[in-house]
This record gives sequence, C-alpha cells and structure tokens, in this order.
Amino acid sequence: MPRVQTTVPIMMLFVLIFTSLCPLVITPINEETAVEETDIDMPINAEYWPAGARSSATAWLKEIVDNDGDTGQWTSSAIADDGTVWVAFYSAAGRDLKVAHWNGWSWDVDDVYTFGDIGKYSEIAIDSDDNPRIASYDITNAVLRISRHDGSSWSTNTVAPGENTGDGNPYAGEGRIGFAIDDSDSEWFSFYVSDDSTSWSGDYNLSFANWDSGDESWAYGTIDNGLGEDGDYDDYTDAGQF
Repeated sequence: MPRVQTTVPIMMLFVLIFTSLCPLVITPINEETAVEETDIDMPINAEYWPAGARSSATAWLKEIVDNDGDTGQWTSSAIADDGTVWVAFYSAAGRDLKVAHWNGWSWDVDDVYTFGDIGKYSEIAIDSDDNPRIASYDITNAVLRISRHDGSSWSTNTVAPGENTGDGNPYAGEGRIGFAIDDSDSEWFSFYVSDDSTSWSGDYNLSFANWDSGDESWAYGTIDNGLGEDGDYDDYTDAGQF
C-alpha cells in the first residue's frame, strides 16, 4: 500500500486553528499597505501595575562597604552616568566625612574631610563631569560644608560664608540637608536654621543657599519663616525640619 504524506496538511490545519484564536487588528497605513498587530488584552488590574520593567534578580546582594570602627551613619548614595556607585557617610569613630565608590571589583573608601567633627547629615550628588559633591554639617564650626571632587582630589568649602547655616546644630535628631546640582552645575541647598532676627530661641526657618557656577557667587535666603501658622508661640514655628 502506498504511503501518504500528511505533514503539510496537518501543519496547515494547526496554523488555521491557532490564527483563528488570535484576533487581529488591521490598521491601514495608506491605500496600498496595511499593518497587522496581535490584539493583546491588558491585565484586569493593569492600572495598579508599574510602568517600568523589573529586574530578573531574585535576591539582594549585601556587602560591607567600610568596617573601620563605628562608621556608616547618615549615608547618602548616588550613581554616576558611567555606572559608578558613590556612597557618602559619617564615621563616628573618627568624626570624619568619608566616601566610598565601587571600582568594579571592590569598594574604595576615602577620607573627604577630617578636620574637626564633620560629615553628619551628608547628602551626595553627581555633577556633569560624573564627579561627586557632598553637602554635610560641620559641628565644630556650626556651618554647612560643601566638598567637591575634581576627578583626582577633594576640596571642602563653607556654604554661604557669613550666613547662618547651622548655629546650635538645629538638625540634631530630626533635620536633614537638601542638596541638588542643576544642569549648569550650580548647587542648591535647603536646610533648617534658627531665625537670628528674633529673640526667642525656638524660632526656626526653612532657608536656602545657592552657588552660581557662572559667576561663582553665593545667594542666601528664607523659603518659609512659618509666620501665622502657630498661635501658641506668637506665630513662631519650627518650619523646615525635614
């Protein structure tokens, strides 16, 4: 009995069945061409799904960055455009501002500033040259500091010299420093500070400082003085704690 070839008919039958189960949307492009797209229904709770894709990683990787005594307080991290991870932190052991970055194999840890007690409430940001800058509080001199890396070394300066950026350590226990770098590499700071214009020691304001990279000058001012928000203290408030 002769054998009958059935492979092709069976495959075509399978294709017909499969395509009949997948509705198509035909969107005309012009009179001569058209594009076919498979119509995919959204999940039932799609409105609650994040728009971004998730990593395929299934576990957290935990590493020790620095183990030199009591270290790692007030950490702040940032990732440069080249993928380098930077971490700024306060070392209570030496009362210093320190920074670490991932070199591809291990963590390199450096001292940023070691004079006096400096480094609390650190905030790090990356400039347009992929270099880190760190804002932190100098407890010894009661001022904010800005530390900048030029690609090879660190330099540290006072934020808004001559202005009140931390008299009496108003950040203790609750405050943080807001710090950001804009597209022109100018620096912006926000912070919680006592109001020197009043005699009451409980009056604090939300203030700001700005370093203009163009003319290399400082600006300083008050964002919110809290007036009219708390009658229990004659209109004085603790504005700008967080």
